[in-house]
Amino acid sequence: MNGWVKGLIIFDIVLAGCLTFYIHQHSNLMIDNVRTHQTAKKQAKNRLSTPATQFKAEDLKDTKLKSFQTANDRVKETMDLIVNSDPRQFDSSLKGQVQPSVIQQLKNELTPTVDTAVRTHQDVYVSVINEYNSPLEFYVISQNSEQLNAYEVTYDTGSKLISKFKHYSTADAAFDLKGVNQ
Repeated sequence: MNGWVKGLIIFDIVLAGCLTFYIHQHSNLMIDNVRTHQTAKKQAKNRLSTPATQFKAEDLKDTKLKSFQTANDRVKETMDLIVNSDPRQFDSSLKGQVQPSVIQQLKNELTPTVDTAVRTHQDVYVSVINEYNSPLEFYVISQNSEQLNAYEVTYDTGSKLISKFKHYSTADAAFDLKGVNQ
């Protein structure tokens, strides 16, 4: 036999092996594809047949209202503690209610230069700026017989801590709350 005939026979054997391998792989891929399609179809059917948890608008509204009420109560409680206690004790008394950087800011802004022996109790009034934003922002007024102060407080609903605090100077000119307690 000629050399080219032997080469042609070897070429045919290699080509037949490649085709056999390709056909075998292709059939395996087709079988896997059909199985995947059937599994996906069964899963979709199961998802449609099982009742899904549906939230009613009222449930969502109630949840939002409860979250807001909790934040409002927490801000009022914390601000009452801030305005009616010694700023030098803020590290321990505000831990877990106010972010550490804000505690330091409060100490710097609210520590009096002259220590007064008698501190009168201040009433705290809280009003929300926008209850649908996160974080929530509040205006806070603290009042006693001698002074009236205004604050802007940001409450982070995720960490459940006061994250920003701004103290305004005496607010007597801007607010008149003398009739609120009556």
